[in-house]
Amino acid sequence: MQMTDPKVLERPASTELMRPLCVDLDGTLVKSDTLVDSLALLVRRDPKKALRAPLWALQGKAHLKAQLGALVSLEVENLPYNRPLLDYLIQQHTAGRKLYLATGADGVLAERIAAHLGIFEGVFASDGRTNLTGNAKLRNLEGLFAAEGFDYIGNAMPDLPLLMAARQAMVANPNLRLSGALRARRIEVSNRFIDRAPWPLAAAKAIRVHQWAKNALIFLPLLLAHALRWSSLA
Repeated sequence: MQMTDPKVLERPASTELMRPLCVDLDGTLVKSDTLVDSLALLVRRDPKKALRAPLWALQGKAHLKAQLGALVSLEVENLPYNRPLLDYLIQQHTAGRKLYLATGADGVLAERIAAHLGIFEGVFASDGRTNLTGNAKLRNLEGLFAAEGFDYIGNAMPDLPLLMAARQAMVANPNLRLSGALRARRIEVSNRFIDRAPWPLAAAKAIRVHQWAKNALIFLPLLLAHALRWSSLA
């Protein structure tokens, strides 16, 4: 199903064009989670190296993303982009607006996606030390755009602080928790970009099956190597 707000088709006002638009990546511009995609790809290509994933994760999520990014390279041209959102971003870019990809994904992958799409003025991403999500991302954007403010597009609870701080809040395939939190705080959403599977799959996402899968993938290399023992976990 694809649905977009009629406002998306309007030409933005001049003041809006002057304000930077920051866009999240995982679950927003791309409908999948690139961390899960990268880990699954490494498991398929090199299960032995994937055995190190739990150790990388112990050093922080940003470190895990950087290590995966150094070992596997997702085909950015084949990622499941949110088409209504991407069409909107292309229209905004054509109208002269500055767009920024602001993501918790590793910088190497984020830069490749930005280069492929060719519509972003800049990229803000995790760097192997800082996991650029939530309040860390908010501090970064507030420091960069203190004068004019910024608009923001997100999809999940880590995006809530940014949507609250944005001049205009927009969402792409928002999950139920985020939608409820926005309503509870009476935050007006100016645009919604919906591009997702029928409701049974959407319901599975709402109960965070994807989160269970993400956690399980950490242990998949051990299962493939027949090494899942208490000594391995220790």
